[in-house]
Amino acid sequence: MLALLVKLSTTTEYISVPIVEGTSKVQMLKLSLNALAETYKLDYDALSNVVSCEGQWNPDAYNPNDPTSDGSDSVESVGLLQFKQNRFKSLAEDLGIEEPDITNPFQQLESFVYAWSQGNQRWWSCSKKVI
Repeated sequence: MLALLVKLSTTTEYISVPIVEGTSKVQMLKLSLNALAETYKLDYDALSNVVSCEGQWNPDAYNPNDPTSDGSDSVESVGLLQFKQNRFKSLAEDLGIEEPDITNPFQQLESFVYAWSQGNQRWWSCSKKVI
């Protein structure tokens, strides 16, 4: 059996996420979220509902209605969790992510679960629908 190893940035530990041949990227993301939810002792269904609402499990999602400052420094909300660059960088720094990449859906999931565990549910407008 294959496994996706998800390294927790805050520790030297890895979460093993079993996958089978033919597992889609969305399924891998859901398995990763489940493993993170278990690690942080959070409700997977609530977290999953926020991801579904914010970015519809699309790592390439973006909000075209967000303003941009000058066209070169985007402040659009992007990815699974509709992060803005500054907030994502701040969370990545807190987590010790060495090469933060806002387009990396696994980094977005870990940052989201970490922020949620710290009581920052209000950062996601969709959280109002699940809590």
